[in-house]
Amino acid sequence: MFLAIRELKQSKLRYLLVALIILLVAFLVFMISGLAQGLSADNASAIQHLKGNYFVLDSDSGHRLNRSSVPGKVTDKLGKEGITAVEKLSVEMFSAKLGSKDKNVDIALFATNSDGYLVPEPAEGEPIHNKGTEILVDSSLKREGLQIGDTLKMGPEDTPFTVKGFVDGSRFSHTPVVYMDPEGFKKLEGTRAKTVSDQEPKVNTIIFQTEDSHIQALKQALSEYEIATQKDILKNLPSYSQEQASLNMMIGFLFVIAAFVLAVFFYVITLQKRNQFGVLKALGAKTSYLAANLLGQVMLVTSVCVILSIVITYGVKQILPEAMPFSLNPATVVIYSIILLAVSLAGSLLSLIQIAKVDPVEAIEGGE
Repeated sequence: MFLAIRELKQSKLRYLLVALIILLVAFLVFMISGLAQGLSADNASAIQHLKGNYFVLDSDSGHRLNRSSVPGKVTDKLGKEGITAVEKLSVEMFSAKLGSKDKNVDIALFATNSDGYLVPEPAEGEPIHNKGTEILVDSSLKREGLQIGDTLKMGPEDTPFTVKGFVDGSRFSHTPVVYMDPEGFKKLEGTRAKTVSDQEPKVNTIIFQTEDSHIQALKQALSEYEIATQKDILKNLPSYSQEQASLNMMIGFLFVIAAFVLAVFFYVITLQKRNQFGVLKALGAKTSYLAANLLGQVMLVTSVCVILSIVITYGVKQILPEAMPFSLNPATVVIYSIILLAVSLAGSLLSLIQIAKVDPVEAIEGGE
């Protein structure tokens, strides 16, 4: 590394320029990744955080919750060995009024047993006690001025429901989720379209937990319905896959750009130093030593740039508007940092080939 560091000190401006490019590329990778994860959470965090791993859906639903209608009595067929934590879920999009304010907000209503495992624990406030009049809401509604104890009015008759608590990370189709017990859901007009008779209410889906080994038998027992995984549901959410595919493609191109920039830069530098490499080889320097110094330069420059880009990204995150969906978890940062280092090393392969090809005699004669 002595030779690598000495050269970096001697050619500060040259390496500073390429470092700036790598820094900007890495910063863009982390920013776009944060936006991709933020949009993913804003569109589907309520589904991502559901503890059930399988969904019973209408066979014609195409794995879309809003298109599915399943009789509640299907739960009777799930009361078998190996099936645990069965819960029904109805999903409706509503426009609600914020208490006494003349302000409407769009919400996604999740109606499920308020004592069941599908309802998350409130981060603030209390769980639902009065099943007919109380709700839990996503904490993003705080930005609209909603507080614990306030009311949300829903339905054609502006039926009031009291906010008992806030839950974190519960968004669906870019709208905040409101959790309500089916007892309260019956008061709203949306339930009429989901009822064939008083004895056979319908829901959007039935969610349960089980081992993968039981699924084949369940599919045969419920042949008139579809059994989908959480991944199937997410993939078929409106715009979810399209948003993620577009942003992930941008990230992929940025990795390619990073590799290309480093490949061209170090290839040109290697050609310019061909005579120097020849002299060093003539003095006894091994190709492996010269290659190690080149890789050391690449690793050092890229590592410093990646670390700086991470610091800048988290700094920018602090000043972003609260309403902007941005989420960057440490695991993603580590993975993308490793990929950036890997593509940087891959980009230096052309330079390594040139170093290996340098002939001491030819290089010295060429420099005369």
